[in-house]
Amino acid sequence: MISSAMATSEISQILIAECDHEIRELLKNTFFRSGYEVCTCASGTEFLHLARFQMDNPQLPQFDLVLCDIRILDNDILHNDIVESFLQLREKSKPLPIVLIDLFMEAKAQAIVGQLRAAAVINKPTNTIDLLSTVRRIIPLVKPSVRSCSVSA
Repeated sequence: MISSAMATSEISQILIAECDHEIRELLKNTFFRSGYEVCTCASGTEFLHLARFQMDNPQLPQFDLVLCDIRILDNDILHNDIVESFLQLREKSKPLPIVLIDLFMEAKAQAIVGQLRAAAVINKPTNTIDLLSTVRRIIPLVKPSVRSCSVSA
């Protein structure tokens, strides 16, 4: 009987939550061309659906980082649900860093940053090179994982 652990790698997955279509597409293309797997959502409601879907399906690949426009979280009606879902998603899976993008760091935005323990806050306008550099400091493009393998005779 032979038993071993083989190192494999997976591409890191980023969830981009951005309400502006053009910015969302720019971010999606930037990270996709850089080798990341990318999923996008355009609203707090879509974010909630994705977060709940991830929590209900832990066998599926999980996000490694959330890149989120703070306006998605700044919806008074959905704010608590979105923040709670994000914290549950982070709790249920591995550590899940969030990078927030904001135009102005107002007091309300600062409270959200603290509540979510954001890994970074990027001010708009930003260039994609700086944003990509920030994300690469937080998560690698390729994440190592271990897969067990055994052969019986």
